[in-house]
Amino acid sequence: MKRFKNILLVFNESTQNKATLEQAKDLCKRNHARLTVVNVVEDVLRAGDQGSTPEVLSSLRSHDLEIRKQDLEQLVEPVRQEGIQVATKVITGTPFLQIIREVLRFKHDLVIMTAEGNGGLRERVFCSTSMHLMRKSPCPVWVVKPDHPGHYARILAAVDPDSDKQKNELAIKIMDLATSKALCYNAELHIVNAWILHGESLLRHGRAQIPSAELEKLLRRTESEHKDALDKLLSRYDLEKLQHKIHFLKGEAKNIIPALAEQNNIGLIVMGTVGRTGVPGFFIGNTAENVLNQVNSSVMAVKPEGFVTPVKLDE
Repeated sequence: MKRFKNILLVFNESTQNKATLEQAKDLCKRNHARLTVVNVVEDVLRAGDQGSTPEVLSSLRSHDLEIRKQDLEQLVEPVRQEGIQVATKVITGTPFLQIIREVLRFKHDLVIMTAEGNGGLRERVFCSTSMHLMRKSPCPVWVVKPDHPGHYARILAAVDPDSDKQKNELAIKIMDLATSKALCYNAELHIVNAWILHGESLLRHGRAQIPSAELEKLLRRTESEHKDALDKLLSRYDLEKLQHKIHFLKGEAKNIIPALAEQNNIGLIVMGTVGRTGVPGFFIGNTAENVLNQVNSSVMAVKPEGFVTPVKLDE
């Protein structure tokens, strides 16, 4: 995880931020990184509310922001005392927009935030601010469980390497992050690659049906191609230094990844998201959407190379 040097931590008053702050502090120590803690406040005060004048509202806003700033300073003071460079900010606006603009403006390379809601990740973490950030942030987004113990015993890297250059670059990025984190905490690393033969159902039962022997041959060839791509990816890493398990499974990733995470009590999933290279805009794709809505793990979402956020600084 040494790649992260300029970390942005999103403070959320409705959640417990201790685990998230510990993760950020640990990264900063290991990487000699700087940390910015930001609290984004949606402006709910409007002229005319309870007869307030614009002058009174301005005074109320300033007072509120100052109190929040003091709270942030109190939160980060123990971190500063450990020799870490920390800045605090309180800004107003739509949270995900302001966070992304902070990333763009100050070149942050990681956003860390606490899972939203009291029911754990499975209930609410991937809605609102966190989901917007995973879709639109130009840098990785790490969403941490509120009850996280401070380290991960088991980490899952979900990869999908093949002949496509962009997919391979994304798979390498995922493996770099997952192996680095596993080494830091002596965690068990699980690597999953789910593969399918696109159109298999039609080839087996539909109008495009082909003889069973031909279909089996096609399945074996597809499996071999995916296995070769996975082996080529993993050859880049000295996995003997790690406790690790490789899961090469036939099936839909949206089903396999959550099932593996639950079966192996995975603490952190490192996974990629689907993007349009060079095109303003981003979409998370059905696979990632389904995974994010099922898992009860912390998640680090990694962007493909060439991703362009639709959020602009001057809007």
